[in-house]
Amino acid sequence: MICGILGWWFGRKKTRENRGLDELYYHIWQNAKSYSWYVTLGAIYVLFSLIMFGIELSNAMVLGILLLTHLGSWGIIGIVLSISMSSTVTLQPSV
Repeated sequence: MICGILGWWFGRKKTRENRGLDELYYHIWQNAKSYSWYVTLGAIYVLFSLIMFGIELSNAMVLGILLLTHLGSWGIIGIVLSISMSSTVTLQPSV
């Protein structure tokens, strides 16, 4: 945990020195956090459905799944938004 906090702090310090903490940065990560809540809500619905079908899940397992879902989707969506918003080529969905 301490290594994670130190890595986050040094990363933010280095980014601030390179003027990387601008409006686009905050916009990207706020959108990523918002979309991540939608993914987490979907995971909650799936877990409730599993419980309603009679599958036994412990509290620790459910909380772990929700934590990993939320943090993982936040990171992945943030990376995708960062790449798509900083790229000069517009991304087109494949048909």
